[in-house]
Amino acid sequence: MSCSPARLEQAKLYYCAACSSYSDFGLSVSGKNKSQILAELSKYLVARGSQGLTTVLVVDEAHHLSAEILEEIRLLTNLETARGKLLQILLVGQPELDYKLDSPTLRQLKQRIAHRAQLTPLDISETQGYVEWRLQVAGAKDGRLLFPAETIAAVYRHSKGIPRLINTLCDNALITAYARRLPSVPAAIVDSTAADLRLDVVHLPPADLAVDFDETFARRASKTLLDLFSYLRRAPAGDAEHERS
Repeated sequence: MSCSPARLEQAKLYYCAACSSYSDFGLSVSGKNKSQILAELSKYLVARGSQGLTTVLVVDEAHHLSAEILEEIRLLTNLETARGKLLQILLVGQPELDYKLDSPTLRQLKQRIAHRAQLTPLDISETQGYVEWRLQVAGAKDGRLLFPAETIAAVYRHSKGIPRLINTLCDNALITAYARRLPSVPAAIVDSTAADLRLDVVHLPPADLAVDFDETFARRASKTLLDLFSYLRRAPAGDAEHERS
């Protein structure tokens, strides 16, 4: 089976970005203020640009960053010359990142985004292509010998095609198969691995804890509090103390 090249490339990009550890550019920041650090970073980027090199900053788990930090990242895009930008920035994150970028406070950052891509869950054919690609990168000659069709089906069933879960399932299943000295990974090992990781366990809150939001009641309560606050502000200090007592 084969998968869409574009979709597989998206999955590869996700994997490479997710596995890249954040590291600096080898510049010392000890004893320097923000202006000095930015000046040194700019000098470093100009030097790389003059050599025809592209500098990329990969920010993984970007959905966890505050609006203030994301704004600081936006300011880094101001590092440029007449020939173009000195720093390319790649933000990688969960769907919550989209919500943050859509907020009014980050509209300037949103306007500077040149490309946006969303990796939706892979189908079973794409799952097999993704697993085979990772095995090929790791040195395997034929990934289908390690993960036969029925095993890929089990991986897809438990992961729902989410690359991060595919990675976790396959890595753990490979370790188990290696420990048992098996020539390939059977579907049963994937099933037991998924059970150990509790991938199919979803706990919903008890029904008695669910509380329906009553908008009318909330509006009335808010109005009452505002009226009380307004009264206390108008009342003389002595009357206010008497009222609170």
